[in-house]
Amino acid sequence: MASAKDLLKFFMSGANYFDKPRVGGGRAKDPALYSPFSMTKHRNAPYDYEVEGSLLGNLDRPTVVTPSQIQGKTLYFATGDRTSNDRLIERINDYLLPDPKQTYGGPEYMDQRNRGSWASEPTAMRAKQKALNDAGLLGEDALLAYMPMGERSGDFSKHMSEVYGEMIKASPMGGNSFGMIDDAIAARFPKLKDVPSYKNREQFADWLSNLKGGQRASLIKFFDSSQMQDLGLPDVGAARFAITNPDLVNSEALSVGYRMSTPDLLSEMVKSKQHPSYGAYMPRKEGTGSLTLSSELPFIIGARDTALPKAAAGKLQPLPKDIKSYMGNPRLRQLVDQQFVDEAGKYEDLLRNQGPEAAAQYTRSLLDAYISRN
Repeated sequence: MASAKDLLKFFMSGANYFDKPRVGGGRAKDPALYSPFSMTKHRNAPYDYEVEGSLLGNLDRPTVVTPSQIQGKTLYFATGDRTSNDRLIERINDYLLPDPKQTYGGPEYMDQRNRGSWASEPTAMRAKQKALNDAGLLGEDALLAYMPMGERSGDFSKHMSEVYGEMIKASPMGGNSFGMIDDAIAARFPKLKDVPSYKNREQFADWLSNLKGGQRASLIKFFDSSQMQDLGLPDVGAARFAITNPDLVNSEALSVGYRMSTPDLLSEMVKSKQHPSYGAYMPRKEGTGSLTLSSELPFIIGARDTALPKAAAGKLQPLPKDIKSYMGNPRLRQLVDQQFVDEAGKYEDLLRNQGPEAAAQYTRSLLDAYISRN
């Protein structure tokens, strides 16, 4: 019989999410070596990624609701990275992390006990607070609805740099690359001060994780470049995959419904050091927990009023500028009206009974109908 400890273990395999690379494909481009988890061609096929770790058991399960059960509520959108929460990352491919690191990210923040409705940087959270306060004064019944950003959006998070730092510590790389790595970092980031040599792995990893979020993200993205990967740095794509919520590996950007929470609309944001990446949170309404729909809704259904005009160029998938729009405007919202309930219900039914292709065709028909009307 498995022990209690064994029951808390988890394993992620890239084979469950990515295509297998071709064998003997010649010089033809192999799509399996390209994914949104890296800006460049993968040296290691994502299909072969493996991640092991432990579930720490501190999250509550969300309550599953139907679209009709939230009818009349107004959704305000909380864009965020798609990283996991409350997981201890212990192994990534051949890297046994010397000091396994915990994840704190993404939508499962809403599942945490005795925490807020959503966390962010103080400036962004203050703007969100003002929007929610106004909603409360207008008598709206509001939910914060999570929207996933891109697959590389977790680069800002402290736990990404911590996990990647442990891969650096465990890296077998040696030889004469250290000086070239130091020179490349100095050339790319001339304003960074007191940068330790990459040769001092532990010191370099600790320095990386203690930088500000924007600096961490810029360095991680640079380490994902062909230049730095050719110098032997650990696979950044593998680290991104390792910290990603398994439910969200293949999610559409700006989908709606994976997590929702009920903010205290008339409260002030709270500055806090509880979260390692973000310094403020919006309190949740007392006695409420997180919610989830049975399926994530495409953004032209879940955020219909604002998403359809953005998609009118004919794109079902949101563009980077669309993601920035939802990130930057805290007042974008969607009333869960009868049209929302009908369209979301039909989408969920098609997805459940006929599969993703039928659901995508229905989504496309909604966009085509909007374009023909306008």
